[in-house]
Amino acid sequence: MQIELTKNELCFVDDSLTLHRELDDSDLSKYVHRVVAPSAGAAASAELLSKLGGALIEAHEQQRAGKHAKAPVQLTESELWLLREISNSNAIYNKEPVGLNIKLKIHKALREIYAGSILDEMPDSSIEEQGYDKNEIQFYHFPEDE
Repeated sequence: MQIELTKNELCFVDDSLTLHRELDDSDLSKYVHRVVAPSAGAAASAELLSKLGGALIEAHEQQRAGKHAKAPVQLTESELWLLREISNSNAIYNKEPVGLNIKLKIHKALREIYAGSILDEMPDSSIEEQGYDKNEIQFYHFPEDE
């Protein structure tokens, strides 16, 4: 799922994550490169950090070109959940309410993911016969049910 993040949102997320890596194939233990508090709220894969870093570079270049500093980021469902965990709704970064903004974007993206999967399972005729607008149907997903 693709979401668009501002440069401030990307800086906040990048500052809130630390690198999570395996030591080697023989050792199943994990480690992080810095303590996960107070600046880093969670550990993330190098792949996710690379995605975010690329988007941050793009947003910075947009800003230098005099455009709005934002960039799209393609995220998996589990990456969305991880970003949700670090996005404190009270977080402000350079006077921008980045925490709340990110939470809203993430929940909209998750809603789209779940709506798409549920609608794909339903025959179109049952939705159309009832006169439902697909854009107005509310979907909820509870991970513990899986």
